[in-house]
Amino acid sequence: MDESLNVKYDLPKNLHGRLGLPSNSDHRPVEGATGTDHPYRIALGREL
Repeated sequence: MDESLNVKYDLPKNLHGRLGLPSNSDHRPVEGATGTDHPYRIALGREL
């Protein structure tokens, strides 16, 4: 099962910040590895 939590913050002067926290499940992980990955994304952007 894959799930994701995404948040966007509007900042002054057409800027925005984003935070993403996806969760990925692996049904057949390699021996010694966990069955779930928790990567994260952080971004700062500008809308034109």
